This record gives sequence, C-alpha cells and structure tokens, in this order.
Amino acid sequence: MHLFAISNDSYSHDRLGGQRNAVQVLSNGLTGMILCCLHWRWISQTVDGTAHSPKTNALIQAALFAYIGHFACCNGDTWASELGVLSRSNPILITTFQTVPKGTNGGVSAFGTAAAIVGGLCVGTAAAVTLYLETTFMSRPSSPIGILVLIGAAAGFGGSMIDSLLGATLQKSIFNKDKKQIVQDHRVLKAGESPESFKHISGLALLDNHQVNFASSLITATATGVFGYWLYTTGVSR
Repeated sequence: MHLFAISNDSYSHDRLGGQRNAVQVLSNGLTGMILCCLHWRWISQTVDGTAHSPKTNALIQAALFAYIGHFACCNGDTWASELGVLSRSNPILITTFQTVPKGTNGGVSAFGTAAAIVGGLCVGTAAAVTLYLETTFMSRPSSPIGILVLIGAAAGFGGSMIDSLLGATLQKSIFNKDKKQIVQDHRVLKAGESPESFKHISGLALLDNHQVNFASSLITATATGVFGYWLYTTGVSR
C-alpha cells in the first residue's frame, strides 16, 4: 500500500496541486482497507486458537492475494495512465482496435500495457520481500512467497485491461477539437463553448473515473482472492 501511495503521489505531483481528495482515496483504498481488516481478524483467530482450521488458513491466504491484487491493479493502472501518454504512437480502443487520441478512456498501447505489468510487478515484489523478511523473525507463512510476484504482475496487467474495458464502454470520452485533447467526464458545456467543438469518441456516461477505478480493482481483488483460496484448498501452496 505504501509503494502504491508513493508512486501515485510522485506521478500526480504536478496535477491540480498534487493532492488527492476523499473520493480518490476511497475509490483506490476502501477495498484494500477492508481486506486488511479481514486478514488481521483471521490471523488473530489462529493466533489465539479460536479458529485454527484449514478453512481459516485458506481465507487468510485469499485475503492476502486479494490485497496484493487490489493494489497491483491500482498501481498498474496508474503507471499505465501516467506513462502510457509518453508513447510516441496513439493508443487503440480496446473494444474496436481503432486508433484514438491519447487520454481516451479504454485506450491501450504497448508502452502503457508494459507499464501496467511493471507497476503490478513492483507491488508483488514488495509484498514478497516483506513476507520474506517477516519469515526471518516469525514462523513460516502459509502463502508461497515467490508466487506473489507473479500475482502482482498478472493483477497489474489484468486490472489494467478490466479498467480499459470498463472505461471504453461505460465512461464517456469527449474530444475537444479546439484544444486537441480529451475532456475527461465532460457532461455540461461551459460558458463560451460550442457543441461543434466536441466529438464523442467512445463510451456511455454511466461511470466516472473514480467508479471505474473502484470497480476494476474490486474485480481484480476478487479474482486474485479466489485464486489464492483455490491454491490453498487444493494443497498447491501448503
């Protein structure tokens, strides 16, 4: 979580004062906070002996995997969005594969996708290193440390693709012909603006950027959590 916050702040430093509002914090951190609380609760139950069972251990691993998947998705999407615009070529829309202006919701590029994978990889690596250092002073964890790196990379890639798919279909992208740029979440014309100056690129005006981020990270966390639970119950990670 700290790695995600640090990288997020560094990329967002030059944006509108460089500070995040409560909606941004909740959309990117609420799921992770809930998972952290669940993980702590189940760990506490095994420590005090009130619930030491294979099912509880599986839930502990599921919460850990989901937590990593959540923040790997958030970090990967941030890196893809912030670094993807540096690509020399325009992105393609994930639903139609047509070339679209930079900044279009649902636009993907090879450079941005690579950034998403690396962003998720960093979160997975940080989790693996932290768990390894914890193992040095405490009992061995039930979760396989090495696979956390792969989980992070997969969640960074998968989460970014989910975010792009939701953005391309449920988030409206409008291109300002005068400014030659995408106007994010444009709903109402401002004073002095003409309807002819704007072109609808893609998506329906159903979700905003915060809602897309929340949904994509929640889906990714659920998928990685289910995988972690399955991995433990099948005996692969025990």
